[in-house]
Amino acid sequence: MFLTRTDKKYRVVFLDAFQDVTYPFHMATHEFFVELASKLEDDGVLAININMRSQQQPDLCSYLTGTLAGVFPKVMLCEHPHFYNRIIFASKNLQMQTMFADRVSKLPKDHALSDLAAQALPGLRTADASQYVLTDDLAPVELTGFRILNQQIAGAFREILIRIILRLKDSMA
Repeated sequence: MFLTRTDKKYRVVFLDAFQDVTYPFHMATHEFFVELASKLEDDGVLAININMRSQQQPDLCSYLTGTLAGVFPKVMLCEHPHFYNRIIFASKNLQMQTMFADRVSKLPKDHALSDLAAQALPGLRTADASQYVLTDDLAPVELTGFRILNQQIAGAFREILIRIILRLKDSMA
């Protein structure tokens, strides 16, 4: 793994590692985030793109924020009202939100990220506390992804099937 072979420190690490509908379990564990934290500068930030949402808890976001909170003192979540994806931010720097706002305000208006960063800022909040932690020994990442798929896709088919059955039942009466 790259992290174990470098002594370099990073200011920002962005994980966007979804594979279809799931997230690589080995990149979601406490042990992985401990290793990654050792490669971040003191005011460095880890950002993780999450593209799955669920009304049923615990969801993948709850697992990740709970796991990250065991490694990083500051864990924040950015939810934008017009996008499905969420970004989890984690840092050793307790002033991460202030630092982010300061850096956004200093971006030139013509910077590629200026508009998006300004829109994201109001959606940035401290992540809800979570007791869920993923470890190398227990990381049910795929199960959370499949549960979300079941809700979103199979749920719609279930509704269609129920309607068909009810129509068949009515036609037989």
